Amino acid sequence: MNLEKRTTTARRYIRKCLEDRVLSSYIEEVAVEDVLTSLFIAVTYFDLKCRKNAWFYVREAITLAQAAGMDQVERDIKLQPAEKLRRQRIYALLYISERGACIHDTFPVSILSAPGLLCDVLPGEDPAISTGLSMLFHLFSLLDLNYIQARSKLSLAGGTDKEYIELAMLQEQLCRVLDLTNVAEIQRADVLITQQWLRLMVWQTALRLGLISSAAMNPSYSYTYPTQIAESLHNILKTLPSAAIEVHGLGIFEKQFEIAYSLLDALTLSDGTQSSHHQETLRSLLESLSASPKSRDVYVRILQKKMGQDSSRTNDRYVHLANVQLLVDDRFNQRAPR
Repeated sequence: MNLEKRTTTARRYIRKCLEDRVLSSYIEEVAVEDVLTSLFIAVTYFDLKCRKNAWFYVREAITLAQAAGMDQVERDIKLQPAEKLRRQRIYALLYISERGACIHDTFPVSILSAPGLLCDVLPGEDPAISTGLSMLFHLFSLLDLNYIQARSKLSLAGGTDKEYIELAMLQEQLCRVLDLTNVAEIQRADVLITQQWLRLMVWQTALRLGLISSAAMNPSYSYTYPTQIAESLHNILKTLPSAAIEVHGLGIFEKQFEIAYSLLDALTLSDGTQSSHHQETLRSLLESLSASPKSRDVYVRILQKKMGQDSSRTNDRYVHLANVQLLVDDRFNQRAPR
């Protein structure tokens, strides 16, 4: 779908959901499907870039889930194992969604600690599905309340020695190689790109706390650390088909965009000795961002403007990347329709 049709379909879906809810008593008699409806509305609003609306419906889904006892599902002896696992997974997805909104937009959280999530497999299910979900859940579960509180501090409020140590440990955990053997490419894309984005979010938290230094002994506290994250993302993108990324919608492209934007910022501090290497990394990120029409219209244009502005300033040390010619409209207009 093109951008206009996608937007129209999304708004029609939301309107239909809300119209049907007027005729039901979903709050007093909440069911699992009601929780999922709120979550799906939230995801739809996110794709429309209505972040507060998306967060509102994530919180509504959490409230409904708690009303249905999904936060204490392990204590419900009446539920069959398959249904218990299904509800655990839904609550884990709500936890991931709320943590993501908190990290990106500094919204508050209501699920204070990571809920339980069994690694069991549903009848007839590919075991890799459970593995992929568990890996994604694991990444977000690393971001405990200590991290949330550190990220919620005012900019440049000053970081403590305790926060310095905790953020360094968190970066170390986020850099560990994940065993995604036999996991489908779609799930691998979600997990691995999210992992790199979380590394950037932790680095940004350290930056806001005034912990980043040009003389830092720990690379994760240096101003050029985003170049390492971008390189890791570049290596990941080489292993994934674009279709495995596109299926996740705008959110996964936004994560890549933020890494690419930070890469450009980091290059302003470099001496240009590795310009060819960074140019290839940037080209890879731009190619991935250009795969989706909506991502191209939103994120690639921003990067194009930033590159144009910075490269015209002769009094700084910006690495000139004029050879990255991925943003020409004619090239994309010639893409074969899907």
